[in-house]
Amino acid sequence: MPGGYDPDSRRCFDWEKVHTDTDVRKKLTELTHIRSCTAITDGNVELAAENGMLCVRRKAGGEGVSLYINMTEEQRRQEHCLKADSKVLSAHRASVLPAAGDGKMTCGVCVEPEGYLIVREQREALD
Repeated sequence: MPGGYDPDSRRCFDWEKVHTDTDVRKKLTELTHIRSCTAITDGNVELAAENGMLCVRRKAGGEGVSLYINMTEEQRRQEHCLKADSKVLSAHRASVLPAAGDGKMTCGVCVEPEGYLIVREQREALD
């Protein structure tokens, strides 16, 4: 998207590219649907940073939404941070690691550089 100093900085977004680029359209639709989660609009915010991974979590109305962002130039993993039944809402260069078999049915996340992962957890997973 071109841009520059004012007034060029106010140039319109080229929506024609979105209509022809199905990957961009799919990602925009995916992210737009996340706004319907109660925790996004009404939740309390918790921030945590560990080992180069930023986690932003909001909880409300029996659900939670967590965003994991890799802030480094190397792959980052965080173990035992999710219940195994957490639902991936959106991801870019990231994945949920399989349950650890620790009896708690927890799993972790793996996020590549410049990647993110957004997951939804139900009430029992938040406690």
